[in-house]
Parts: sequence; structure tokens; C-alpha cells
Amino acid sequence: MLSTSVALVLAVLSGAAPEPLVLKLGTLAPAGSAWHDALRDLARRWEEASGGRVRVKVYPGGTQGSEGDMLRKLGIGQLQAAAVTNVGLHDLVTEPQAFSVPLLFRDDDEAACTFRRVRPRLDEAARARGLEVVQWTRIGQASFFCARPVRTPA
Repeated sequence: MLSTSVALVLAVLSGAAPEPLVLKLGTLAPAGSAWHDALRDLARRWEEASGGRVRVKVYPGGTQGSEGDMLRKLGIGQLQAAAVTNVGLHDLVTEPQAFSVPLLFRDDDEAACTFRRVRPRLDEAARARGLEVVQWTRIGQASFFCARPVRTPA
């Protein structure tokens, strides 16, 4: 214990700074997209807030594999963070599948209410796999368009 304390004192006296902590974050968001830009902005803000002690390296465009691959890499420490879609969450738990069903919710309020009710199960499912959710984000609902009115599936 004494040798560790001495080494820390020597490092402080010599002005040596510890190496920055680099967090590797994988995402399917294409390089240059609005989502990639938002993640790069987050990385910049974390570095500023930590005085340069924490750096986030963003790997865009699926360079770290599929979302399932990224979740696996989180589990073995090859990645420290991943921005995944609802589809990627299906590899953790099945509940998010309901949020992929087009027109299931009448409006954003109903979808938000439903999410508030399932969120504890989603957070717990992530924790059971050794993961911690840092941020939940909604992009919006799916919309369908066609060139002429369609009243029935036929």
C-alpha cells in the first residue's frame, strides 16, 4: 500500500497526468448523418466537461458490426458504449418490439405513457446483461405514404 501511495505522490509532484479514459462507442448511424453529428457533439462535450480526462471515440456506420455484435462487444469490453435502435434492443428483451409496430399507438402521448410503464423492465433487462442505459431517445413514429388512397389491404 505504501509503494502505491508513494507512486501517486511522485506522479503528482512530477506533473504527470494520467492517460485519458477512451470510451469506444459503436453505432449504425452513417458517418456525417445528423445522428453521427449528435454523437460527435456528445463526445466533444464529455471531453470538455472532464477536462480532457474522458474521450469518446465514435465508430459510425456499423464499422463495429450489427447492433447485436455491438451489444456482444459491450459484454466483452471491446466497446464501452453503443447507440442502438429499437431493433437492436430486441437482442436484449422482447418488450421494445411493440414500439416497432406501425400505428399501434394513437399519438405520442400514448406511446410515451406505454414507454414509462415498460422502462423499468427494459432497464432491468439491460442490467441483467451487465449493461446500463445512459439515455433513452425517441425518434418518432413510422408513417406510410402512397400515390393514391388505399382503404383496405386488398
